[in-house]
Amino acid sequence: MRGTILMNTVKSFITLCSAALVFLSSIFGFCKSYSVEDDYLIPLLTAMEKEDTEAIYDMFAEDVTKSDKNLKRDIERLVKMYDGKLSEYDFVDGTTSDRKNKEKRYRKSFTASYEVTTKKETYMILISAHPKGLDKASTGMYSIALIRKADYDAENELEEYYMVRNGVTVCDRAYLPDLRKAAA
Repeated sequence: MRGTILMNTVKSFITLCSAALVFLSSIFGFCKSYSVEDDYLIPLLTAMEKEDTEAIYDMFAEDVTKSDKNLKRDIERLVKMYDGKLSEYDFVDGTTSDRKNKEKRYRKSFTASYEVTTKKETYMILISAHPKGLDKASTGMYSIALIRKADYDAENELEEYYMVRNGVTVCDRAYLPDLRKAAA
């Protein structure tokens, strides 16, 4: 009988300690994970609606802001092409990794594509980021690609430019000469 009481007391104590650790880790942010939608997609869509190019620029990793001389221009094109208030978005495809790549540039990485519908247009948006880089310079957004859904579905030249690269790729016919030049 005493053994059962002692065993139940120990189990209760372990459960209480586990609950306390979970509570404390949530308060102090230990083991904090990220949400692609909450931490990246929604802030991006909100900034695009507000045409807040500085907010989008600030989402990028320092590595990208230093290396892409056309980043601010491309962000302006991005917000210019994005039209309307967000109605809905759907996850299409994506990958995530917790390992370093060959260049050892990150600790966590993701690439995700979404179908985003506004009140005026439907788009495909692809984003990639390193939520946890090896250092501050490698942490943040690495690429954004935007293409109208009608152009994405069509068998045309624009679809080949829907690619992952550092910076912003705005797949719009108006920028087709720039896209060709960048791909060359």
